[in-house]
Formats: sequence, structure tokens, C-alpha cells
Amino acid sequence: MTKYNMTAFNHTAGDLSLYFDFANQATNNMFGVFMLLAFFVIVFISLKGFGNRQALGASSVLTLIFAFLARSAGIVTDLAMYISIVITALVGVYLYTSKD
Repeated sequence: MTKYNMTAFNHTAGDLSLYFDFANQATNNMFGVFMLLAFFVIVFISLKGFGNRQALGASSVLTLIFAFLARSAGIVTDLAMYISIVITALVGVYLYTSKD
């Protein structure tokens, strides 16, 4: 019976955080920021049928929730999460003060 050398496949799919760490290092910690931006754009375009104001508010809140989850998983940095918090607060102020 032939034996195959399978040592190269050890621990390759067990920890996805290594892949995100490499992506963040390769892009100078901008991978998480671009991922949050892509998430925001996808959600905004998906919700645009409800109107721009509702789509902007919902997409910023959903992106903030995603940023909290991604930060707890170690995918995005603290700065990206804090920027998401500030942008959500600014969108909330804009939506509150703007008129229909």
C-alpha cells in the first residue's frame, strides 16, 4: 500500500484568523476597512428601493453591527471600528436634522 506525505496539509484550514492576519499585513491593515466599505455599499444598494434616507440609515447601522462582530473576530482593527461608530453617529445626526 502506498503512503502519501500529507504533512503539508496540517493546520491549513483550522484557523481562518491567520488568513485575515496575512491579508491585513499585506494591505497595511486596510483589508478590514475595505471589507466594511464593501459591506456598506452592498447593503446600501440592496436597500435603495426603500429610499435613500432609509437605505443610508439602515446600511450604516448594519455596517456598525458587522464592524463589532468583525472586531471581536479580529478581522478589522480598532480604528476601523471606531470610524464606523463615528460615521454611524454622523449619519444619525444627518438623518435627524434633514427634512424630507
